[in-house]
Amino acid sequence: MKRQKYSNLGSPSNQNSASGLIRCHFYKLPSTQDYLSSWVSKTRPPAFTAVSADVQTGGRGQYGRQWEDFGGNAALSFIVYPDKLRADQQFLLQMWSAISIYDTLAGLGLERDRLRIKWPNDILFDGKKLAGILLQSSISGSYIRNAILGIGINVQSAPISMPGVTSLFRERVFVSPAELREKVLCNLYQSYQEVKFDRGVLAYRDIYHQRMWRYGEEVFFMRGKERDEGRIIGINSLGHLELECDGQLQRVTGSEVRFLRK
Repeated sequence: MKRQKYSNLGSPSNQNSASGLIRCHFYKLPSTQDYLSSWVSKTRPPAFTAVSADVQTGGRGQYGRQWEDFGGNAALSFIVYPDKLRADQQFLLQMWSAISIYDTLAGLGLERDRLRIKWPNDILFDGKKLAGILLQSSISGSYIRNAILGIGINVQSAPISMPGVTSLFRERVFVSPAELREKVLCNLYQSYQEVKFDRGVLAYRDIYHQRMWRYGEEVFFMRGKERDEGRIIGINSLGHLELECDGQLQRVTGSEVRFLRK
């Protein structure tokens, strides 16, 4: 295990020094998210303390779904302490992180019109999953006490058991996992300084819609055991997805629907 400070995240244009951020890197972990969660349960690490690993043996995605990782990819988790962010507005953290990661990937040369944010927690390239975000919040009263965000980006490989996935190498973007982790955390740290927590989800809704997968288009999905279709209208002020189905407005959460290819 390597423990080090991010001494290279600060820049002359960034007045908020990032030189004190702590990073713990492992060759192999069951889960960076679980490791950091255990750490937080015992003490209060500084904001943006990050845990990363070359290989995760028990990585997971949203709603406890397992995420295979055979190495060569970027897996990391970090903690933030939002200032007065209401619990019902926690999707703001998902939006902010997705937009920041989107910008990082676009900065590597991926074409923006082929790069999309798929609600609630994926980033796609040409319709194939490239990255995922896992949000785990701790709530005190009506507000978020802290939030751990887990990020997985397919750099050199993609899970072979999952259809519709891709990696940066497949898309002819060559960057090391270590270099990508640096870029992602640098952009996340710097963009975090501008987050307007008091505005909640509305602070990012317009830009999120501009980059949203199938925004304004018809989609097929499963809700429970029922197959349905509708047009994606966008997200509401709580981060719920809004769909127009047979002329009726419907709102769903991420755990309620599973999108289909056709």
